[in-house]
Amino acid sequence: MKKYISINLTFILIIFQFLLVFYIPVNAQVNKSFYPVADSYVRDHYQENNYGNLDYLMVANYTDKIAFTFIMFDLSDIPNDAYIDLGTFKLKSKYIGRGLTKYDLLVPNSIGVCKSEDISWIETDINWNNKPEFSQEPITVDGVFRPDSWETWEITEAIIPGEKLTLVLKAYHEETGFYSRESDYCPELEITYIERGPIIIVQIIVAVSAISVIILVGFIFLRRRRRK
Repeated sequence: MKKYISINLTFILIIFQFLLVFYIPVNAQVNKSFYPVADSYVRDHYQENNYGNLDYLMVANYTDKIAFTFIMFDLSDIPNDAYIDLGTFKLKSKYIGRGLTKYDLLVPNSIGVCKSEDISWIETDINWNNKPEFSQEPITVDGVFRPDSWETWEITEAIIPGEKLTLVLKAYHEETGFYSRESDYCPELEITYIERGPIIIVQIIVAVSAISVIILVGFIFLRRRRRK
């Protein structure tokens, strides 16, 4: 009888260890950086020009010059059922002011990050005339105050796990240039998310194991009563 109980206790311990192994990844937090699969800017003064091969991006808002920047990320590596905890969009500023040569003209600019539902545009084809529509209500707005600095925007609400994402930058005044993915300072989207998938596995294992333990204990109890 002691030998039998010992075997059963060993079996229970094995189940417990098995649960521990599968419990570790539950609600695991993942930090991952994503980089653009396409980026370009468009401007109203040269409506048919494409700037997808340049090493910089532009946003501008003057009476005689409007420019928007489009950036696309592929987030298919994020599980569809993941919970997005934080999304931080990062760009390095190249210049502030009117024109690429005016690095010393430090005019602060407010930059709004908007979202477009269009994920079909092509980096080497997009221009002012065929640019995708986008929401004019920004996800967030932040200021850019100096060149050659990394700027960040929190865009958690815009991220949908497993899908592509198009962000659109617009200026509220003045002009600002950023480094594009063709440069040494690629734009970045850093996402922190929670993986939910393993929770289902653990719940099933816990349920099955609990039932097995109850059956096992009941069997031992009945066996003892019969021997008495």
